[in-house]
Amino acid sequence: MELIPGQTKFVVARYTPDLYTAPDGSITVYIGRNQPANAPAANWLPVSDAPFNIMVRVYGPEDNTDPDNNPPYNPPPINLSN
Repeated sequence: MELIPGQTKFVVARYTPDLYTAPDGSITVYIGRNQPANAPAANWLPVSDAPFNIMVRVYGPEDNTDPDNNPPYNPPPINLSN
């Protein structure tokens, strides 16, 4: 199935082959029409020219997904750049 002509990649996940993980354990996902020069191919998620929505499924740290915990887990922000 192709949502974007010529593309069959729909997800960047911990099981993505060759995914680059930073030394601190963080993962940067690049979303764009073209792969940025500094982005590993495994960390890039292609999108079309059309408007789109981002859905993120994040599993927080163990024992810290309850909003009553102090502090509760909040996923990192989405940074936009051109």
